[in-house]
Amino acid sequence: MFIPFHEVALRLLIALLLSGLVGWQREIAQRPAGLRTHMLVCLGATLLTLVSVSIPGADPMRLAAGIVTGIGFIGAGTIIRSTPTEVRGLTTAASIWMIAGVGIAIGVGFYWGAVLATAFAYIVLVLLKRVERLYHREQEHLLSLEGKNRPGLLGEIGTILGTYGIDIKNVEITIEGEKASLKLGVDIPSLDYIQEVTQKLKSLDGIEFVRLSKE
Repeated sequence: MFIPFHEVALRLLIALLLSGLVGWQREIAQRPAGLRTHMLVCLGATLLTLVSVSIPGADPMRLAAGIVTGIGFIGAGTIIRSTPTEVRGLTTAASIWMIAGVGIAIGVGFYWGAVLATAFAYIVLVLLKRVERLYHREQEHLLSLEGKNRPGLLGEIGTILGTYGIDIKNVEITIEGEKASLKLGVDIPSLDYIQEVTQKLKSLDGIEFVRLSKE
């Protein structure tokens, strides 16, 4: 099937616009794959689909399956296991996979499907993020520690918490002579490792008391 030049240009332009919307959201969220990556993935998927529908006897669905498989390798490159409880990049990998599907839809002329999918993806990435933040508020705890005041103690505590993906939101330190009392507002992604975290904190030199409570 012959596709006129203006139609090819239009489909490629639509691919850039739709992928740019999703890519910009990932860009401002400071994710591994941002604006350019999403635009190039969608542009490539659209072009390959256009080629498949332009060649007589070619199977567009077979090429689409190849595109989806290839995008899996790109998505895997954005996934990072940063701590025992935290894997980062899954949403970005999913957005790349989705934007490749948008490119395929544009390539075959299924414009409304591509537009709606992009709109829904943007809703998921932006609006549902706010729902996640409300959920994370329920994960905030107060970590109280008491012990000997010594240099580097707070840094060692922060290192242990960071290893398990526990974010420190605020710190309150009270020092009385050689004694130090610390109250840390923390965001705990999972309580599965909390006993292990507590034991490591108690093993620090000078720590005498550790307690975790709900804020």
